[in-house]
Amino acid sequence: GAIAGGVSPIAARIPSALAATFLSLGVYRLARRRYGEAVALLAGAVQATTSWTVLRGRLAEADVTLACLFVWTLVAFDHLRTTDEDENNARRNGWRWAFFVLLGLTSLVKGTGFGAALIGAVVVVVLGWDRRSEGVRRLVFPTGWLVCGVLSLAWPLAMVARYGRGVGSLWLMHVADRVGDRSGHGFFAGESWGEYVLGVLGQGLPWTPLALIGFARAVSALRRGEASSGDRLMLAWTVAPLLLVSFPGGRNAHYAIYTMIPWSVWSALTLARIGDRLIDLAADGLVDG
Repeated sequence: GAIAGGVSPIAARIPSALAATFLSLGVYRLARRRYGEAVALLAGAVQATTSWTVLRGRLAEADVTLACLFVWTLVAFDHLRTTDEDENNARRNGWRWAFFVLLGLTSLVKGTGFGAALIGAVVVVVLGWDRRSEGVRRLVFPTGWLVCGVLSLAWPLAMVARYGRGVGSLWLMHVADRVGDRSGHGFFAGESWGEYVLGVLGQGLPWTPLALIGFARAVSALRRGEASSGDRLMLAWTVAPLLLVSFPGGRNAHYAIYTMIPWSVWSALTLARIGDRLIDLAADGLVDG
C-alpha cells in the first residue's frame, strides 16, 4: 500500500498474485530436477490452474505466500539432501543459506513456527528414508540456525516489547484453541471430518483424480522398493504435514494446501503416462495420430 500510494484492492492482491506465480515456478523447478523437463512443465501448469492456487492467488491473505516459501524451502532442501556432481560447493552453500533464510521467513507470514513445523516434518521423514549422512551433516550449520531463529523471533519479540506479555498470551490462546478438542471450541471450532475431506479434495480440482492416481502409483512403487529419491520427497511432503494439520480440533481444509503442492507433480506424472500411452496406441494404429 505504501509503494502504491495507498491501500487498494489491487495493491492488496498483488503480493498473492506474485506468490502464486513463484509457487508454480518452484513446482516446475523441483519437478525438473527429479522428473525431467516435460513433467516439470506439466507440473507447473497444473499448479497454476489448480483450484486453490487460482482462488488464493487473488485473495489478500497470507496462505499462498506461505505456500510459495514452503515450496522454495524444500527446493533448497532437495539440493542439500543429495550429492549433485555438477553442483559446485559455492552453489550448494548458496542453497544451504537459502534453506535457513526461507525457513525463518515462513514465521513472518502465518504464525511463528507453523510453516517451519510442517517443513520440519517433511525434512525428518525424508532424511530418515534417505539414510545418507551428508544430508544431515549439511543441516548441522549453527550460523544458519541462528539466522533462522532471528528471522523467526524478531517480530514476535518486537511485539512483546511494544505491547507487553499479553501478546504472547494471545498467541498461545490461538495455538491452544486450534490444537485442542473440537467440541470445546468457540471461534476456532474447525471442520468435521466430512467437511474437511471434501474441502481438501475440492481444493485440488480439476486435477484431483489424476493426483490420486499418481499418488497411488508412487505408494505401489515404494512397496516394491522402486520409489525414486523424488518419489520419497513427494510422499513425505504429501503425508507427514497433512497428519499434523488434520488431527487438531481446529482443522480447516485451507491448512492442507501446503501439503497439496506435490499433487501437481502426481498429476503431471499421470498426464505424462497418459500421453505416452496415446503415443504408443497411435504407433500401433489403434488411435488416429
